Amino acid sequence: MFQEKEDKVKITLAGYNLDANIIDGFKYLSPNSIFTPETISAAYARISRSEKTIDELRYESIKDVESARKSTENIVFGYNHYSVAEHAVFNFDICDVSRLASEYIQKHRLISCTEKSQRYTAANGGYVLPEEFNVDLKIRNICQNLIIEQFETYYQILDKLLVYFKDKYPDKKYKEIDFMAKEDARYILPLCATSQFGLTLNARNLEHLILTLYSSNILELRQIADCLLNSSRKITPSLIRYIDPTPYVKYAKVEVQSYLDEYKLINKEHKLSLDLVSLISCDNLDLLVASIIYSLGYGNYNYCEKITKSLSKIETEQLLRIATKDMGIHDSLMREYELVDLIFEIIISAAGYGQLKRHRMTTQIVNEYDIYLGVTVPESIQNSCFDIYNEIIKKTNRIYLEINKKLPNHICSYILTNSHRRRVLLKTNLREMYHIAKLRTKPEAQWDIRQITNKMIGLIKDKISIQMGI
Repeated sequence: MFQEKEDKVKITLAGYNLDANIIDGFKYLSPNSIFTPETISAAYARISRSEKTIDELRYESIKDVESARKSTENIVFGYNHYSVAEHAVFNFDICDVSRLASEYIQKHRLISCTEKSQRYTAANGGYVLPEEFNVDLKIRNICQNLIIEQFETYYQILDKLLVYFKDKYPDKKYKEIDFMAKEDARYILPLCATSQFGLTLNARNLEHLILTLYSSNILELRQIADCLLNSSRKITPSLIRYIDPTPYVKYAKVEVQSYLDEYKLINKEHKLSLDLVSLISCDNLDLLVASIIYSLGYGNYNYCEKITKSLSKIETEQLLRIATKDMGIHDSLMREYELVDLIFEIIISAAGYGQLKRHRMTTQIVNEYDIYLGVTVPESIQNSCFDIYNEIIKKTNRIYLEINKKLPNHICSYILTNSHRRRVLLKTNLREMYHIAKLRTKPEAQWDIRQITNKMIGLIKDKISIQMGI
């Protein structure tokens, strides 16, 4: 009855991303309905309750797509096995959206994005003028004129920085000079400048993204949700369903704000603290040491904690040195380091936030951009063309205050620049902090996020320098 299996492990490549143009070419040869990732989801959904092999289940799904769709829909939404939807993966070209809109999309944790960089490519003058500006023809006109002037200033600054860096670094090649000039000139570009990026995510997270975008009070984001829904639902109708915002998603923050507004809590005093980085909290490292001991099977946590407390400071430091001494350049800290949490408050420019937002395994609570937090000025601009830069910044702030009388902050932010700042409450763990430090303190890292990261490290260095090797 029982028989030892002589065959080796069997692993089959069941599917992989294909360009939509290739798929469209094959649609002429076979029925359109088979070209859907639902066949993979349906096959995998049936694994747990079927005696058949996976390849047999996949063949059945392709042979009868409609039946597979019904089965998937029942398993995902009837039995609430939402993980089945994670087997269907989409790739989107997101083009001609504003930089501001790209921030809202890319803050979602379980997605992959690769964006066209303003550091490596010159701005082409494209921008999104939000339809909310149409509330008043005067607002629309002054904002449009400002945006055009911001782009004109960008090109002026870019030319001046090319000369500045060429004089400063006469031995560098033009490609390096060009990169440095673009990197700093972009600080004057508006957040309404167009962007494009590749987006990859599974059906479960796509549904969540669409729901979130539909709950937004920014029209551009709701329009993006329409495009994502229309292009994906016709391919996988069984996996994209709950996209209507619930009252909780749409109104929870609004109602809390309405409640707080009754107390008139907002005043100018909160603008006075301009420390770029503040350490809000840092867990006790005894937790880290105890968890490493725990992972080695020395007993329950309370006993491992007693062992930790019995160690001297020198012994603790030696233990942590041993734990990291063999780390190579591609190694990550052991998972026990995730148990130690750090919370920072950061004031960061839009340009710097473009780097920070990519660390999606952190928790980021983000404020709107705030003109009272000042702006981040690249050293090169400070030394070469600050007057031009400062003039457009002052004009931007003035117009922002003017239109803010009729439009909310999140809409007015379209005309702000990459120099403008926001507050971010950042929660991370020691393991992820090591990754951030390793990536963002390199000489080739963007200087703005490098400065922020170095300040973060400086605040915690006495506590974690030995463990992280920084």
